[in-house]
Amino acid sequence: MKKALPPRTRFSGKLTLVICGLCLCLIVLEIALRVSGFVLVSLQEHRNRLALQKKGAFRILCLGESTTRNQYPAFLAEALNKRSRGLTFTVIDQGLAGATTASILSRLEQNLDIYRPDMVVAMMGVNDRGKHMPYAASIPSPAALSFLRSLKTYKLISLLRLRLITAFRHPDTPEGSLSQEGELKRCIARNPCDTSCYDKLGKAYAAEGKFLQAENVFAACIASNPRGAACYAGLGGVYREQKKFPQAEEVLKKGIALEPRDTACYRELGATHRRQRAFSQAEQAFAKAVELDPHDSVSYADLAGVCGEQGNLSRAQDVLAECIKLNPNDPPCYILLAGVYRRWERLPEAEALLKKAIALSRENDIPYGKLAVIYEEAGDRAMAEECYRQANALREKTYNPDTIRNYRRLKAALSARGIRLVCVQYPIRGLDPLKKIFSGDTQGLIFVDNEHIFKEAVKQDGYKSYFIDMFGGDFGHCTEKGNRLLAENIADTIMREAFGK
Repeated sequence: MKKALPPRTRFSGKLTLVICGLCLCLIVLEIALRVSGFVLVSLQEHRNRLALQKKGAFRILCLGESTTRNQYPAFLAEALNKRSRGLTFTVIDQGLAGATTASILSRLEQNLDIYRPDMVVAMMGVNDRGKHMPYAASIPSPAALSFLRSLKTYKLISLLRLRLITAFRHPDTPEGSLSQEGELKRCIARNPCDTSCYDKLGKAYAAEGKFLQAENVFAACIASNPRGAACYAGLGGVYREQKKFPQAEEVLKKGIALEPRDTACYRELGATHRRQRAFSQAEQAFAKAVELDPHDSVSYADLAGVCGEQGNLSRAQDVLAECIKLNPNDPPCYILLAGVYRRWERLPEAEALLKKAIALSRENDIPYGKLAVIYEEAGDRAMAEECYRQANALREKTYNPDTIRNYRRLKAALSARGIRLVCVQYPIRGLDPLKKIFSGDTQGLIFVDNEHIFKEAVKQDGYKSYFIDMFGGDFGHCTEKGNRLLAENIADTIMREAFGK
């Protein structure tokens, strides 16, 4: 007779099978993650090829970042064709996750030549990094799926390209402008060893999408100041913006080797790893920046972000608490920690933190927007409306200069080709700041107002019915329901304003 195994042996065998099964699942998920980007790009390109094959169709090219790519454009053609009478619409999705207006504009002429659109729809600017760059929360929800989310399987399954990876920049970070190009060049000629003039000019070129000129400026900076960490950090940032990650890492490591106590290259190296979703390496770089400068709240915010993206929320919370302790007068960590408490439904604590951030930075619209969402969730409609109003009023005064400049460049380029531009405001945000970008020169432009339609929808069904996160402050990446609402509203506006229907 076959001898029965003792209970402990049977249990150990079953446990081994379970562990092996889990390991196999994780391997499959990681493989799926690696191919998901390729799949999504392929789907986007496939839809665009189909759009080009439709002869006689009215072509619409959609430009933007992660709120556009594989998001609302997938529903826009359907919404337009439902409303048209005899006219066929086709929609081309050229959203680019993580894109700034500069990187979008750098690809404009190529996209126009390839797709030859009759109309361009643009919703962009949230990733721009000018003087008034807001602090976007990038710490995920502390739900039971946090381990899976650290592997990014949630994003793979939902097929939503979520870019919760926003590099924080302090509001007072000096930025150059090409309106000062001549002055900055003269400054360099007078002071060839002063890195600040190179830095401003290089960033100004990068903001315009003129990456080759930016590279040349920072290369000249390095030649004149071979130990200037800001030069290496600036060049690394330009490479990162173009997704030239190996070059970025190489130049940043050189800068670190030359100036190992300077935080600039560590921060930029962390941002480069983060852009590649190499969160563990990004964490190491940001942790080093924090170690070197414990009073740099921006590095703390970056460090907390990558900890959260790995599912280590307790570590993220500790980092933010330490940031507030050492930097009680800087708002970034207050805003991020408020986001953590909101996700834990500790709304009073989140409210208090956001009010503190507002007291410290009254020109920053982001805490007002986040506070509006908290009041909305708490059922206090009057306070929510007041916070929305204040956030929109601030945006009218502090719209990002890079966004303004690149929207105007977009309009000029399209006007030269006789292509009509549709400017879409982000959900919940007011339309007036977007209109003011063009200083009254709005002839031929179509504006899509997504403020009231989304506010009413959120009031009716709740924020989470329409948004997956709140990276923009008072809005985030849309759910399918949110993207359908966005597409329907854009379609209604286009049919009414362009076709009189």
